[in-house]
Amino acid sequence: MAMANQGQSSNSKEGKIQWTNSMVHIFLEVYETEMEHISWRTGPLKKESKTRIINTFREATGQNSEWNSLKNKYYAIKKSYDIYRRLRRMTGVKVNETTQAIEMYDEWWRDRIQEIPDAVKLRTHPLTNLDILDRLFGNKHISTDDGYYPGSGVDQHTESETVTENESETVNLRDDSDAPSPNLNETPSSHNQISNGCTETLHVLHLQHVNEERRKLRMTS
Repeated sequence: MAMANQGQSSNSKEGKIQWTNSMVHIFLEVYETEMEHISWRTGPLKKESKTRIINTFREATGQNSEWNSLKNKYYAIKKSYDIYRRLRRMTGVKVNETTQAIEMYDEWWRDRIQEIPDAVKLRTHPLTNLDILDRLFGNKHISTDDGYYPGSGVDQHTESETVTENESETVNLRDDSDAPSPNLNETPSSHNQISNGCTETLHVLHLQHVNEERRKLRMTS
């Protein structure tokens, strides 16, 4: 996967992101890299973590984003993932062996969308990046109780913050209008090689920000 086009930042207002598939992937990798850096510490993210996420995402994509935009995207992704896992746990649900997308008949989807209106997003835009989503959200908000509603719990890393509900609801997990057409000739191994290259670049950017913070601390001590 190639890094997102940095020239896009000149066409958008600061803080407002026109999300593409590649930017969603980069954001998730940046977020996961930060969680690894702080050893998956529980509790709300500290200011330093938020700053590193913002800076690394900006350098990787060229997008000048405020924390609230990234936070709302995080919530939107997590909400869709919660719904996906609930649907997958239902009896008789079939998924695509390659993509893990839910493949059920029309009547089943109509019933599920009546129960959970936001499930319509998963029918039109199946989740991607499930490996990262499993690591980020796999142990959160999941229940098989009939009274469960995805997103009803409190996230351990953002519990002290307020989500802008309108922005969270209108942000799509994928933006197919900006996303490139899928490469049908791409093999799983070639995809992994590209993704690994992107991950290595993000780790380098993240490490640069960590080292810069350490340098500033030494200068002030």
